[in-house]
Amino acid sequence: MFKLSLKIVLLFVSIVVVLLSSGIVLKGIDTILLKRAIPFVLIIGLVAIILWRNSVFISLKPLATVHNKIIVIPAMVLLFAYSAWASDGFTSQTNSLPFVIGLVGLIYLQTFWEELIFRGIILNHYMTKGVSLIKSLFYSSLIFALIHLINLWSNPSIESVINQVLFSIVMGVFLGAFFLLCRNIYLAGLAHTLINFPSYANKYQNDSFIVPEQANSIAESTPLSETIMGTFLLLLVYSPFLLVGLAFLYKVKKDIAKTPLILINEFAFKPFRSKG
Repeated sequence: MFKLSLKIVLLFVSIVVVLLSSGIVLKGIDTILLKRAIPFVLIIGLVAIILWRNSVFISLKPLATVHNKIIVIPAMVLLFAYSAWASDGFTSQTNSLPFVIGLVGLIYLQTFWEELIFRGIILNHYMTKGVSLIKSLFYSSLIFALIHLINLWSNPSIESVINQVLFSIVMGVFLGAFFLLCRNIYLAGLAHTLINFPSYANKYQNDSFIVPEQANSIAESTPLSETIMGTFLLLLVYSPFLLVGLAFLYKVKKDIAKTPLILINEFAFKPFRSKG
């Protein structure tokens, strides 16, 4: 049965409050730098306060050994190829190297805290509570998806937000399995960055970090049949991520069966310090 501990509930509610309040306070600011950086700092602060000390099976240290390199390296190469292919419009534009590096850094800023919270902390949390590997992965993916419901605040299209939630479940399984496979939260953040890069690249171009203006149009209602078909096609397009994630999970289960994970105590927000 799906259970939420007090810490997870408190963390979830705190993130929602931070994102909503930041959206209100920063509404008049059109720079992506502030819109992304400020919530990131606040949320990481919440992680430090709520989960200052955390028992984990998989370390959150920056220099944690990358496992299964023979699988992880080709996977990263394929993700890079996917990212370059899906952002073809961006690569054809004239963008300076500092702008590209800055954009990648900003995306990593967001994806890292998502990986730290939903995989590094929540996935680890369920595993340490004796929840099975598959259930822990599903629970963390579900919570990761539910946080995207906050987009209803700014997106009038319910269908679009539902598609985001379903997409997030698929990606949550893939990214969670990838984290379990490589056992390095920072590399998982980079994988997440490569997946997210095309959506940012198609929005921010020509050396500009200014958020593009959006037309204030009323969302038109979409027939139910078209909505269902669109959702089905979305899941079909991204089903390879789900299948690969399940394959990663199978490999992880075999690895753990041979060498069980050992519970360690370390500071969630001070990953260089640990007590074994």
